[in-house]
Amino acid sequence: MPNPTALAWSAIANKLEIHQKLTSGVAFVEVTAQQIKDISGREPRLMTKFDTRESRPSALRGITILPLSNGTYALLQGDGYVDVQATPRVRRWPVSAKARKCVTLPWDQGPASESQALDMALATGLLEDFLEDEVQLTIRGRLRSPSFNFAFEGGHGSVNLTANGVQIEVDAGLEGKCIHLIEAKLGARTNFHNRQLYYPYRMWQTLVPEKAVSTVFLAYSNRCFSLRRYDATGEGANSYHGLVATKAVDYHFDEPTPMPTLETLLAETTERSITAESPFPQANEIRRVIDIVDSVAAGLSSRVEIASRYDLDDRQADYYANAATFLGLLARRNNGFQLTEQGEQFSKLRRTERIIWVMREIAARKVFRQVLEITNLTGKLPSRDRVAELICLQSELSGKTPNRRAGTVLAWVRWILENTRSQLSMQFE
Repeated sequence: MPNPTALAWSAIANKLEIHQKLTSGVAFVEVTAQQIKDISGREPRLMTKFDTRESRPSALRGITILPLSNGTYALLQGDGYVDVQATPRVRRWPVSAKARKCVTLPWDQGPASESQALDMALATGLLEDFLEDEVQLTIRGRLRSPSFNFAFEGGHGSVNLTANGVQIEVDAGLEGKCIHLIEAKLGARTNFHNRQLYYPYRMWQTLVPEKAVSTVFLAYSNRCFSLRRYDATGEGANSYHGLVATKAVDYHFDEPTPMPTLETLLAETTERSITAESPFPQANEIRRVIDIVDSVAAGLSSRVEIASRYDLDDRQADYYANAATFLGLLARRNNGFQLTEQGEQFSKLRRTERIIWVMREIAARKVFRQVLEITNLTGKLPSRDRVAELICLQSELSGKTPNRRAGTVLAWVRWILENTRSQLSMQFE
């Protein structure tokens, strides 16, 4: 069932004829906060914050929202999001004795907020290592931007825009030889809204022209800090898409545990039938399932709280929490979720121990195990239709649902294959 934000944007799109205007060749549609509030009755700030492609309602698919002023937004055809690339470098970064003296930081449980993740990254020194700069925290919070012009490459070619007086939030600004602006997120991310890096970049480039400015996207997931640096040179600074990835490193706190081979994984697990106690999973990104368990361990319980933490819509949050119940890590209680005994133990494990635990739980469940056995025997994944047939035989699902759930089965099996093949040979710096 569509959530209130999705329904509200459908009403706005219809009232203002947004799609008709954009498809007719209009460069962008300007919408005010007052219009959003008058039509939807909802808070404009929350109605315009979609930090990932997936979090956008269907009425905004293929559309990017950019603020132009305090209370005015441009809706443009085109992709304003950036894919988070896989990292070629992984560094083992143990928490030093000096850092552990900061007893107010949750070294064993992991951060409960984005600011806490930044504080941990600063305390361990991994930020200075990544930036190759001695830095001090000098910027944090919300400010109004000066005026700046930029070009957006959209569905109708290059569109020239001006932003002025836009509220810009910087999770952390670090100053050393350069000014480094950091956007921090909890949970595994596959993409992010480029506005979160580009607008702060242009603001501080304008305010402090004598120093170079770099931007960093930081995500914490499963005891790993993933850092991606983006820089602009020359005329690229005047293009919304001008920030270019220049560095990527993942920092692991824990000593890695050797991964089992697929043959060993199958030999060490016993097949179990799928029960009707929890829904058959519909959540393709297994890293997010692990993140959901961490969020419940941090004290969140409702799907609304979980959705807010990871920039998901409520329905997606429910799917991923249900997937964690399917694996035995969470249980539904009082319209929310809580850790099971297994979930309590899982939340305290090291990074690769968690990955192995999840792999074993997946390999023990009948449909998933059958797909793994077929893959191990033939050297390739079975077709989606074949997986859907197996789901029909082992569950009460019918109609088109098994084919949709087959996507999750194949995604989880691919994740296992990636870990059994690559983790053993992963080289830590």
